[in-house]
Amino acid sequence: MVDEDDLRETIIETHRDVKWICRTLAQMEHRDAATEERLRALENWRSERVQ
Repeated sequence: MVDEDDLRETIIETHRDVKWICRTLAQMEHRDAATEERLRALENWRSERVQ
């Protein structure tokens, strides 16, 4: 059987990993949104320049 302390430590490590993954995904989404915004601005600038 699994020792209770080992199980508790595994749960704590998993919780830390999940929090890290959630933070990383949030940062990636923020960067993607910023990149998308810059891309749209460039597309608008280019379309204005062509006209």
